[in-house]
Amino acid sequence: MFTQASALTWLLDKAGLGENVSALNAFAGIQLHADGIAQNAQKWNPTNDQLMSILQTLAASDSEFQSASASREEGFYRALRLTLALDRFSAALNLSSRIDKELSALRADVQRHYDFDSAAFAKDLCEFSQKL
Repeated sequence: MFTQASALTWLLDKAGLGENVSALNAFAGIQLHADGIAQNAQKWNPTNDQLMSILQTLAASDSEFQSASASREEGFYRALRLTLALDRFSAALNLSSRIDKELSALRADVQRHYDFDSAAFAKDLCEFSQKL
C-alpha cells in the first residue's frame, strides 16, 4: 500500500501539485495532505496552457524510468499513475485522437505488474512526449 501512495506522491510532486508531499514518510501524513489537495482541486480552474504544461512535464519524465533507481514495484506503480494522469490530461485537452496510439502503448505497458519493463515504458513515454 505504501508503494502505491509513494507513486501518487511522486506524480503529484512531478506535476507541481503536491507541494512537496513526497517529503512525508508516513502514510497518515500523505493521506491527510492528499485529502487537502483533493479539496483544493474542486476550486482549481486551470487554463489549457497550464494543463499542457503539466502534461509536457509529466511526459518528459521518461529518463526516470530508464535508470534502476526505483524498485520494479515502485516503477510499475509510478508508471501506472503516470499513464492514468496522461490519459486524463490528454482527454481534457482533446488530444486523445492525436496520441491514441502512444497512449495505447503506455496502457499496454502497465497491464501487469509482474512483467513490467521500465525500459519499454520509458521508450513509449518518450514517443508519447515527442508526439505532443
